Amino acid sequence: EKERIKYLNDQICLQEANALERKRRMGGDGISDRESKEMIEKQCRMLEDRLNHSLVAFNTKVAENKELRRKIDEMRQIRCRYDEIYTRLEFQYQWHTKRTEEVLISGKKKIQLRENAKRELEATEKQLKLEETKLLEEQNELKSLQEEL
Repeated sequence: EKERIKYLNDQICLQEANALERKRRMGGDGISDRESKEMIEKQCRMLEDRLNHSLVAFNTKVAENKELRRKIDEMRQIRCRYDEIYTRLEFQYQWHTKRTEEVLISGKKKIQLRENAKRELEATEKQLKLEETKLLEEQNELKSLQEEL
C-alpha cells in the first residue's frame, strides 16, 4: 500500500510537470491559462481522491492485521496453558502408572507369601495328623501291652 501511495504521489507530480510542459510548448495557444489550471486542479483532485481511497484501504488492512495479531497472541497463550496442563497430566499418569506397578508387585509378593504360608500350614497339619496317627497307634499298642500284663 505504501508503494502504491508513493506511486500515486509520483503520478501527481508527473501530471503537473506534463501540464506545465504542454503549456510552455503551446505558448498559450489553444487552452487558456484558466482552463489549463482547472484541468490540472481536476487531475489533482482525482489523484488525491485515489490517494485517499488507497489510504483508507491501507488503514483498514492495518487495523485487520492488528486484530489478527491479537487473536494469534491469545491462541499462543491458550496453547501454552494446554501444554502446561498436558505436561502435568503426563507426569501424573507416569506417577500413577509407577505406583500401580508397585502395588501390583507388592500384591503379587503378598499373594505368594500367603500361598507359601498356606502350603506350609497344610504340610504342618498333614505332619501333625501323621504324628497323631502314630501316637494313637503307639497308645493302642501300649494299652494292649498293658492289658496283657
